[in-house]
Amino acid sequence: MLNQIGFLAIAVLYYLSLIWPALLPKKKQMVIVE
Repeated sequence: MLNQIGFLAIAVLYYLSLIWPALLPKKKQMVIVE
């Protein structure tokens, strides 16, 4: 159960890392650093 939740959390964070630059181009560098 915990492994599934962890995997989903990582998948969501990865997806957000892809769309975040499109939402906030000015913050793109911050996303890359993190």
